[in-house]
Amino acid sequence: ANEFRLSETWRFGPEIAAAVNAVLGLTPGDQRVVGKGAPGHVVCPSPDAPPLRLDGPLVIVTRSNKGMFEELKERVADVRGAGTVPTWSFVGGGMQDFVNPKTFEPFLKLLRGEKVRIRGEEFETWEELKEYVEDEGDSKLAATFEIVEHYGEDLPELLEQIRAARVEDWRE
Repeated sequence: ANEFRLSETWRFGPEIAAAVNAVLGLTPGDQRVVGKGAPGHVVCPSPDAPPLRLDGPLVIVTRSNKGMFEELKERVADVRGAGTVPTWSFVGGGMQDFVNPKTFEPFLKLLRGEKVRIRGEEFETWEELKEYVEDEGDSKLAATFEIVEHYGEDLPELLEQIRAARVEDWRE
């Protein structure tokens, strides 16, 4: 498969690109992005601050898949009934699995006590899977495990709320 890197974008302006580049500077490689879109605002609230409500598109960069899930949960699922639910979209690909209920199904089945196969391995208990996740060192697998462990049977409803607020085009 070919890999194409984003080097210029009209999705956000130079202020957000500078924040993205600061994060990219902490990763291996030399990828940087130039923001050619409308000016934006970069805010850095404390971890326990309430979600910000800004007009216009808001780009949120997270360090991990789990961080992305937590941001979506906080901004979409947690505000249901308390005001307008914001719409959201992926700016890039690769994260769609993390809001797909099928990704979590085998984990939830195992949590309920059913025997499952995950990545070609058979598991009979949650503890077996936990040990496997710790041994594998796979961050995506670990994030999926942690989300299911934390939210359990509430997860399908959270995913439905998050998916219901999704739009295909981030400009919507």
